[in-house]
Amino acid sequence: MRILIIVHQFYPEYSGGTEKVTFGLAKLAQKAGHFVRVLTCVTGELNSDTWEQGCSEYLWDTTYQGIPVSAIRSADIDASAEYSLGHDVPLVGQISQLLELENYDVCHVMHAMRMASAIQAVQNCNIPYILSLTDFYLPCYRINYIRQEGNLCGGSQGGVNCGTKCLLPDWRPAFFLDRYSMAQKIVELAQYVVCPSEYVAALYSQEFPDAKFKVVAHGIDLSLCRIRENDHKVDEIVFGYLGSIGPVKGLEILIEAFQQVVGDNLRLNICGGFVNDDGYEKTIRNLVSLDERVNLLPAVNPREVFDVLQTFDLLCIPSVVPETFSLVFHEAMAAQVPAMVSALGAPQYHIETYQCGSVVPAGDRRAWTVALETVAERPELLASWRDELPLPLRIEEEAFIYQTLYLQSTSQTSVVD
Repeated sequence: MRILIIVHQFYPEYSGGTEKVTFGLAKLAQKAGHFVRVLTCVTGELNSDTWEQGCSEYLWDTTYQGIPVSAIRSADIDASAEYSLGHDVPLVGQISQLLELENYDVCHVMHAMRMASAIQAVQNCNIPYILSLTDFYLPCYRINYIRQEGNLCGGSQGGVNCGTKCLLPDWRPAFFLDRYSMAQKIVELAQYVVCPSEYVAALYSQEFPDAKFKVVAHGIDLSLCRIRENDHKVDEIVFGYLGSIGPVKGLEILIEAFQQVVGDNLRLNICGGFVNDDGYEKTIRNLVSLDERVNLLPAVNPREVFDVLQTFDLLCIPSVVPETFSLVFHEAMAAQVPAMVSALGAPQYHIETYQCGSVVPAGDRRAWTVALETVAERPELLASWRDELPLPLRIEEEAFIYQTLYLQSTSQTSVVD
C-alpha cells in the first residue's frame, strides 16, 4: 500500500506524544513493506541543507530517519489555521497534485491543526482516510476542553458553548458554528475514527453522536523497556516528572506540594523541556531553587525514556487539563513504575480500574501534599501498586490494527468491529 500520514507537526522540530506515535506507526508500516510519507507543517525556518523544493510551490521535501516527509510552511498559510478548520483553495490544489502524483491508497490523519487544506485535498481526491483523535482539537479550538475562565468544559454543543464561553473580542459566535460543521464533516467522512482511550471516545461521542468510534490504545515500544533490577527496597524515594514543561502540566503545583513534605530521603526529579513561555519557565526555575531536593534535568531523548523511568519510584502527572492518553504514563506501567495522577482524563480511569497508583484532585496543592506525604510515610504502597500494573499494548500490536484498518478502508469493507 501507499500510505500518507497527515500530522500538524513532526520530528525533528517537535517531539511530543502525537509525533512519537506518528513516527512509530510510519516506521512499522515501512517494515511491513508499505510506502509511507508524512505530510506536516513546519513552523520555523527550513534548513536548506536538509529540505528541498517539492512537487509544487508550497511543498518542501526531506527525509527523517528513512521516512519521506513533505511539509508546508506555517509562514505560507493563514495564521487562522492554528484554530480554524477552513481551507486554502490554492493550497488544496497543490496538495492534490502530490496525492495524484504519488497515487496514495489511504491516508491517516493524526492531527488536523494547520492541516485542514490537506484533509480537504484528500476528500476531493476520494482517498479513504483513517482519523485518529489524539486530543480534543476538532470540537475545541483550545484543544484541552478547558474554558477561558479555567474550568472544565462540558462540551461544545455544536459550537454554541464555544461562542459564549470562549469568545475572543474579534470573533463572532457564527465562526464556532461553522467550525463545528467542518469538524463534523471531517469525522463523518472518515472510514474509521480511532480514539486512544475510552475516556476520549466517550467525550467525542457526546460531540458527534452519529459517529462510531474505535478505541485503540497507543502502543509502547517494549524493545526499549528497562525495569529496575533491584528489589525496590530503597532508602530514598524518588518522585519523578517526565515530559514537556508548560502551564497545562501543573508542575508548579507538584513542586509546591513536594516542598511541604518533610524528609531528607525524598527527591523530586523533573525531566523535560520548556515550552515557549518565558514567564512560566522563570516561575519553575525559581521554585526549584528553593529546595535542594528538587532537581531540574534536561529533556529526554525518546530512546532514553525507560532509562530515566527506572530511576523513579513514582511517576507524577499533575496536569490541570484532561490527559487523553499519556504515553509516559503507559511507558511507566511497562517499566513497573506506578503513578500519581490528577483526577482528569484517561490516566485516572486506568488507576481506578487497576488500583495501581494514586488519583489526586487536579490543581489542589493541599491534596497533592497529603498524597505525597502518604507515600513518604507508607512506602510499602509502591510495591502494592506495582503488583497491579497492567502491561500496555505493544507498538507492533497498534501498528497491526491500523494496517488492518488501512486495508479495510481501501476495500470499503468493515470486517473488524
